[in-house]
Parts: sequence; structure tokens; C-alpha cells
Amino acid sequence: MFVLTKFPLPPSSNQLYASVRGRLVKSQEGRKYDNLIQLYRLRKFKELDRITQAFTEADVLNIETIFVFAKKRIVGQKGQIKKLDASNRIKQLHDGLSKLIGIDDCRFVSGTFSKATCEKECDEQVIVKITKSQLLTLDQLMIS
Repeated sequence: MFVLTKFPLPPSSNQLYASVRGRLVKSQEGRKYDNLIQLYRLRKFKELDRITQAFTEADVLNIETIFVFAKKRIVGQKGQIKKLDASNRIKQLHDGLSKLIGIDDCRFVSGTFSKATCEKECDEQVIVKITKSQLLTLDQLMIS
């Protein structure tokens, strides 16, 4: 298992593209995320190289993601849970991770995601756990 910490928090899919003269183009937030992925590659080069060496293009992977947000973005003053959808960030995260480790994201066959909070001010980030997996058959999934 490999764990990547401080992985850049992707923008929501709602913010990824902008309409310019009737055409969809990558938004400023989307371009900024692409740049953050490249900076992450420079900072974590050795770690990413170990991951690349550990898996082949034939391997299928389980990707577990934990989105870490500042507590005030998830929990309101009265304790209610605020509307913050992490699931619409998965595709951008998978695309970025795929570029970093050199394995097409079509090989990401399973995984989970969850949200976590950090107290006070913190760097919002994603923690990514990568493990080798297998492609399951329907028979393996059947529950009696």
C-alpha cells in the first residue's frame, strides 16, 4: 500500500469548465489544479517513482481517498452539516493521479472516499491510499 499525503484538493466538477462564447473551456480553477499537480510531482518525485515502479500498466488499483476540509467548511456554527459534495471531485483527482503515476484511470477499479475535518486553519488536502486490487466477477459480488 502507498499513501500520498497533501495531495492537492481538486476543484468541484461544477467549477472545472467555463462557457466561453458557447464553448466549454477549462476554467481558471481547472488550470490552477493542473499546475498544482505538476508542483506536487516535483515535490514528491521519489515517492511517485516508487509507486510507478511498483505497478505495471496491467495492474488494477484500489484508490481510497480522504478529502480533508477545514471544519468550518463542513460543520456550521449550530453543528449542522453544510452542503459540501466531495464526490464531484473524484474524476479530477483520478485524472491528476493517473498523470502522476503513469497508469490510466480506467485501471482504477475500486475505491472509497470520505470527508474529514481539521481544526482551526489547515491546508485542505486529499490523502490517497493506493493498493493493488483485482477485477471482481459478478459471482464474487453475489451475496446469499
